[in-house]
Amino acid sequence: MSRFRFNRVVTVPLVAITVFALILGSTPFKALGQESPSRLTAQIAVPTTPLPIDPTIDGAWRAVDGANLGGAIQRPWVWGPAPLAMTVDHVPGVGERRSAWFDKGRIDINDPNGDRSSIWYAAGAPLVTELLAGAIRINEQIWVARDDALIPVAGDMDQPSPVTYATLGTLATLPTAASAGVGPSEQAIGSRVTTLLEPSGTLLLDGVSQATVTIGAYDTVAGHNVAQPFVDWMVTLGDAALPTVGQALTEPYWIDTVIGGENRRVLVQAFERRVLSFDPAQPGPWQVESANSGVHYRLWRGLQRPEDARLDALASTIPFGEEIVAAATASGQDPFLLAAIAKVMSDGNPLADPGSGHRGLLGVRGEINDPAANASAAAAILAGLSAGSPDTRSMLARYYAGNGDVTSSPAIAFVDAVMATQSALVTTFGTPVAFTVSPGDATLGLAPGYDEAWWARSLSWYTSWGGALENAEASAGGYYCALDGAVPGDRVRVSSGDQSIECIVGARVGVAGLPGNPGGILVSPAAATALGVEPGTSVGVNRPVQPEVVPIPEPAAQSAAFRASGPAAYYDPDYDRAWWDRTVGLHASWGNAVAGWQVDPNGYYCVHPDFAPGQRLRLSANGVTLDCTIGDSVRLEDQAMWRSRWAVELSWDTFQALGLAANNSVEVFALR
Repeated sequence: MSRFRFNRVVTVPLVAITVFALILGSTPFKALGQESPSRLTAQIAVPTTPLPIDPTIDGAWRAVDGANLGGAIQRPWVWGPAPLAMTVDHVPGVGERRSAWFDKGRIDINDPNGDRSSIWYAAGAPLVTELLAGAIRINEQIWVARDDALIPVAGDMDQPSPVTYATLGTLATLPTAASAGVGPSEQAIGSRVTTLLEPSGTLLLDGVSQATVTIGAYDTVAGHNVAQPFVDWMVTLGDAALPTVGQALTEPYWIDTVIGGENRRVLVQAFERRVLSFDPAQPGPWQVESANSGVHYRLWRGLQRPEDARLDALASTIPFGEEIVAAATASGQDPFLLAAIAKVMSDGNPLADPGSGHRGLLGVRGEINDPAANASAAAAILAGLSAGSPDTRSMLARYYAGNGDVTSSPAIAFVDAVMATQSALVTTFGTPVAFTVSPGDATLGLAPGYDEAWWARSLSWYTSWGGALENAEASAGGYYCALDGAVPGDRVRVSSGDQSIECIVGARVGVAGLPGNPGGILVSPAAATALGVEPGTSVGVNRPVQPEVVPIPEPAAQSAAFRASGPAAYYDPDYDRAWWDRTVGLHASWGNAVAGWQVDPNGYYCVHPDFAPGQRLRLSANGVTLDCTIGDSVRLEDQAMWRSRWAVELSWDTFQALGLAANNSVEVFALR
């Protein structure tokens, strides 16, 4: 059985990318390196669409969870198996903040222009601080009160009497003005931790007298002792410990909780960026885990990725997009109109004060700093106005003017700006139209860290919600690019001297962390290498009249026997050719591969439970026939499910080469 199998494999029934956990129903699929014998936190389903998150965030995530992703080790996740969502916020006085959400927290880039080499460039967000405070931090000075976070910090979500974030909040040192002001604790390194915290907030100082866990360190910032198991766990993170965990906000406390319906006693401690738990009943690597604070925070804030893929794309690329889309859909309003109002009124700033009585994210009259509340109030106002008049311009004029003059110059300018912005948003997130580039020069640029895997994920993301051209294809050579006005999936000819390549537009400039490059063209590293040029070089740019068609070589003459036909699954594009080459070699080292095996000369790999690594299959679909090499295996306990769903499982390159994204039906033949 494969050491890697099922960690990040996805399948495409028709056009939707879906993980096994979602395919199999409400019971998550058990994966290597993802599940402890009895976990403190509920497993969260992996999102259905690969997200092109900022590569520095991706690197910070993989630095601590990469071994889990590859199946090399088995231990609890630090962040989680995959990003749940990506969002953009505006932090007043700072600027744009790009974020990726995970089960156990959120990784933020607070300053996109900062030093990418700094450990603080992509750092954990202090979500736990806000959960404990029951308040949202708008900036360093301003906090907006919310309801208490009555969410269990450990164990089952539906347990009858849990210790919640609100419970811990009464015992925490917090930076809010409304904080109870819990003072520093006496340093107690070496002493045993025996305090039991009850759901009511009562502390029983010797409630766990038999406990052997001791204090291992003292955090001098807020003045709290840290339990030895948590000290040891943070040591394993190295320099990433502080950006991942943060300062201690409470003392460590034993609590009684319910896990999988069973009563358990565990040790918990709250830090700025996560809550850690210690369960002495677990085997070594599983004793310390992080609470699902990322999921808990989103539940507390009411944040959710929209089910509609197009709205999901809108929500992930505009400031406070999830709040705006949720407010619009709840009130029956057009999310693109609400997003346009936010752009014109505040440019995403929740503390904006454009004058004329307008305040906040969508310029609601009155002081509403909470972006979600501001968006909800705006949507409710629009709903009332639209009931009286179906004319959008009239409705917007009355939204702006209130009881004032709807024919005033400011009101008319506002209406014009919103209508133009709405049109631009609809175009951006609507059906794309191939653009035309006039022959000419442009400045070539490289975006640091944006490798070919990121570009492939980005194009897949655009395709998933209709933001790419129909029949958009990945670049076989990793030649990707982006330029103003270009639509993902289009092809652009780039030349320098006697070198010329055709690149696939894989993203829009300025989206998902990709920097803007007005008047120039951004290219992937492979494209730059092929052109033999450095960033800042002037290159020729032109859109080909007809895309080049690279013929697929005919398979070698060899007899084949029909085995099956039906839909194909595919491995995540992150599992590139190098990974497959290594994996078939590992199978050979374990004695799983056939004699005389070789890596596939074309990088076309496949998986079928009836064939061993190194064997060859012939595949035919959509007028294309090719041979593939078995590169991985299927666990015995999974084979029945596998056979009921798929005819074959493929590497991403093989899936693309057969054109299965458009028509997922393939015939499988065994080569003799």
